Amino acid sequence: MEETKKCKECSEVKTLNEFYKCNSCNKGVMTICSDCYKQKYKNKNSIPGRTRAHSDKEEAERLLTAMGYELYNDDNPIHKQFLRRIENKYKGFY
Repeated sequence: MEETKKCKECSEVKTLNEFYKCNSCNKGVMTICSDCYKQKYKNKNSIPGRTRAHSDKEEAERLLTAMGYELYNDDNPIHKQFLRRIENKYKGFY
């Protein structure tokens, strides 16, 4: 007979093969079934209470601009701007 477990999300008793594996969890499976997990986390980038307004690239561009980096300048690429900041901050200790 297959071992069963109750899902903490939907409260249904299901077989262990209906739960995702988890090495650090009791019985080696997660506390919620795979169906509930998929439903709960179907958009892994979602943040509760907030819709995702930007793609990852747009978010990176926004952060770099907010930090004062000049984007899309072939004569002054971001990695050189970063190295210059490190050099200025540590005055040759880098």
